Amino acid sequence: MINLLENFQRLKNKKVTNLGLDQSGKIEYAINNQGFRSFKDYVDSPDYAFFGCSLILGIGVNQNNIISSYFENSHNYGLATKYTNQNIHDTVNNFLNSNLYSKNTIFVIVWCDKNDSDNIPEYIKNLNKITNKILNFKVGYKNINSVELLPRQIDTDVSGTHPGPKSHKLWAYYIKKLLETSA
Repeated sequence: MINLLENFQRLKNKKVTNLGLDQSGKIEYAINNQGFRSFKDYVDSPDYAFFGCSLILGIGVNQNNIISSYFENSHNYGLATKYTNQNIHDTVNNFLNSNLYSKNTIFVIVWCDKNDSDNIPEYIKNLNKITNKILNFKVGYKNINSVELLPRQIDTDVSGTHPGPKSHKLWAYYIKKLLETSA
């Protein structure tokens, strides 16, 4: 298994302009001391915790325009470079076992089309045993066990490899509407 968190250890407390598939040098990525994209270290429990692929991390999009930036008191645990859905699941579990977890935290998880995508239903089943405050989504074209696909992207990032800021804003709006209707 790829230990993704070790990959980000070298970036802790740094700012870089090339990350993952974005080699444009146009976006600054601030990595906090926990190894995640954020201007600040995570010291308090969030109202919203975002987990998932490079889409959640916000490859090629300015920090203030990524999905999690549209939610007050949110943490972004998005992954980039080499990762699997198992890494996403492990990141969620690490959070659940940390002092940052609160039973009131709403989880938004975006799974990806990787070689282990068939494991997603099992990961979801395991996480639902712990909390029922989870919205699960999937990127890509393959829908798995009724895990909802996010709406299609409407623009691209600066590197041309990921969704752009308009897509992030659309998805934040879409997630907020889903949360409002489920409340």
